[in-house]
Amino acid sequence: MRRLLYFITSLICAGTVVSTTRLQAQDIIAQGGTVSAQYDGNPPGELIEKLVDKNTATKYLARQNAPLWVKWKCNTPAAAAQYALTSGNDAQGRDPKDWTFEGSDSGSDNDADWIVLDTRTGEDFKDRGMTKTYTFSNNTNYTYYRLKISALYNPNSTIFQLAEWSLAGSNPPDAPSNVTVVTTGGQEAILTWTDNAATESGFEIERSENGVDFVKVGAVAANATRYTDAGVVAGSTYYYRIRGINAFGGSAYTPPVNITTLGPTGALIDLTDDGGVLTVQFDNDNTDENGLKLIDNNLASKYLIPDDYAVPYWVRYQSTTGGNTLLTKYTLTSGGDAAERDPKNWVLEGSDNGADWTMVDIRTNFLFAARSQTATFVVPTPVQYTYYQIRVTDNNGSTGIPGQITEWELWGVDPNAPPLPQNIAVTALSKRVAEITWEDAAANETGYEIFRSDNGTDFLSIDTAAVDATSFTDTGRKGGLTYYYRIRTLYGTNNATIYSAITAVTMPGQNIAPTLDPIADITTCNASVDHVISLTGITPGEGDEDQQVALSVTIEADGREVFEKVPAVTEIVDGKATLTFKLNPEADAATVIMKVQIKDDGGTGNSGVDTVVYNVKVIFDPLPVAVSLDTNLPLARGTTIQLKATGAEQYIWEEGPGIIAGSSTDELTVRPTQGYTYVVTGSNAEGCERDASFFVGIEGTYALDPTNILTPDQDGKNDTWVVWNIHIFPGNQVSVYDRAGKQVFNMEDYTNDWTGTYQGSPLANGVYYYVVEPGAGIKPLKGSLTIIRYDK
Repeated sequence: MRRLLYFITSLICAGTVVSTTRLQAQDIIAQGGTVSAQYDGNPPGELIEKLVDKNTATKYLARQNAPLWVKWKCNTPAAAAQYALTSGNDAQGRDPKDWTFEGSDSGSDNDADWIVLDTRTGEDFKDRGMTKTYTFSNNTNYTYYRLKISALYNPNSTIFQLAEWSLAGSNPPDAPSNVTVVTTGGQEAILTWTDNAATESGFEIERSENGVDFVKVGAVAANATRYTDAGVVAGSTYYYRIRGINAFGGSAYTPPVNITTLGPTGALIDLTDDGGVLTVQFDNDNTDENGLKLIDNNLASKYLIPDDYAVPYWVRYQSTTGGNTLLTKYTLTSGGDAAERDPKNWVLEGSDNGADWTMVDIRTNFLFAARSQTATFVVPTPVQYTYYQIRVTDNNGSTGIPGQITEWELWGVDPNAPPLPQNIAVTALSKRVAEITWEDAAANETGYEIFRSDNGTDFLSIDTAAVDATSFTDTGRKGGLTYYYRIRTLYGTNNATIYSAITAVTMPGQNIAPTLDPIADITTCNASVDHVISLTGITPGEGDEDQQVALSVTIEADGREVFEKVPAVTEIVDGKATLTFKLNPEADAATVIMKVQIKDDGGTGNSGVDTVVYNVKVIFDPLPVAVSLDTNLPLARGTTIQLKATGAEQYIWEEGPGIIAGSSTDELTVRPTQGYTYVVTGSNAEGCERDASFFVGIEGTYALDPTNILTPDQDGKNDTWVVWNIHIFPGNQVSVYDRAGKQVFNMEDYTNDWTGTYQGSPLANGVYYYVVEPGAGIKPLKGSLTIIRYDK
């Protein structure tokens, strides 16, 4: 067997066990009691007792649709103020959707004996094995608690399932315990702990480099017992602490545990992605579940061993790079269903020839907490082999299908990776220039890659430095801003180490406020055009010429109805831009404030200023156009009136029935033939316009009432044939016939303007007959019309 080329040493400190003495009525189920259900669980492995067994990998299943209930009887009455539900491992349609949570002293079947403490509707468990915690107000001790489910997620489902039900009082969660931390080679630390809480909503993980000053580095969901911190670097010591959280606060922190990462600096490599060969002892003829699914990087597929076989079984991988890579960890992902098929006991072995095997890691009584869960296993002593195999010696109870695994991955690092640069420091040489310096600790590097971030999280590669370089100058920075830097060592052919620790610097000086020439207030009556305002004098501020500047404009919510087009600004070109808007012609007079903001990207460090806001008044003073009539309404039929417009300099009236004269003056002469709204547009020399209207009502009913005489002699009386109220019958059809029955006029939607002509020529004097069809099933109206033309 090849000797190990490199060892990872790590200090693993088990955290002091936190007392599990629970607060009064915190975990109510842990105080003891009995669970029951309206319907028995089926199959036998999914009985009601699985609902409170503190194991989210099991579940209660009933072959029944809602409504249904589950009940908890306390040995000692307790005041519940929160509860948690965990969804089952398959078929979202079986999840509860609508329910009430109730308390009772008697636990009887009479609903009147139950007090509703919480009601939920439309709940959605998006993931399998998902825990959701619900809180409510309650200080009363009850002996019985009931979850009364009225609807499932799929209303047509005939199966209900729930993995776990927890009850607790109005306290923060109990603290986790048994915290451990291990390293896999200088770029990640893996923490594990024991979950002692009943209704936590999640856990927060904090890290420190001195054991005193802790910062939050991550968070995980309820029921989690593992966290991977990928923000560590080789050769550093870190301290960790964890606490549980829920709606009532956070638990106590665990005592700190620490680790010193002494592993190699190479980035983690997935050996099962290096083009090697996978072999399984028992394959599946179904290509959707054969051995190749083990390493396809797809958590939606899986390898399943048919029930023709039995445990033990092995899976094997021949790596193309394993002989040059130090294995530090491996991962297994559980299948999507049937927890009993999961591997329980196994051995990971390595070999140089595929025939002689050496044990690398052994696991017994392992239980996956959820379906499709990826579990990480750190190799106790890192090794280098070409072949690796897992021999599964037992599953979790399946007597049919012996095993299933969704994914298997082998992870290692390059033991020959050079060390990271040491003693990295960043110094501000001026307001604009930062210098990064380091000690060159490597002997086989090909260069160094420098990364910069504006926020300490999102880094961008900005340049590379040559072999043996010990400094880099970063120009074009901005005064008052803080920048973050990290470095990695380059080596070999396109290889790189992990990143160094992050080093920050705040540049001296301060950002000068950007400028914009003053903008005059705007007073206008014009709502018919786009207003264009020139913006000038736009700069990032003196001495900050390389900064980027952005313009924006907003208006107050209650002023939006004044605008037809909301204000907008164009891009800045050579220190200039334009502001455009259009007013709403229907809006009333108003004063609105536009807030024109100019902002640069220089930040506010060292009390700098990066934003200036100008308040610009827009005073909308529309023309006071109005229409009046010096006559009482309604008008007698045939009356001639004059509508008077005021408030503008010029006027244009819209076309309408009975207009005689004045369409482009302030006074319109009309002999209305129907009730009608007359509209005028007033304007002035500035180009402002405003509409006004006036409704003229006519005496009489709304019944059709055609006149029976037509004298088209332009004397102002009976010049057109008027069918009173025809306008209220849209789609009407009007026809006129001579005495021989010949149609001499026909029109749809008659407009009261026929002058007794046929094909452009006047009809002879005489009696004619009309038919008015109002439409919509209304009986036609028939009658006679006499045309009389007087000779002048």
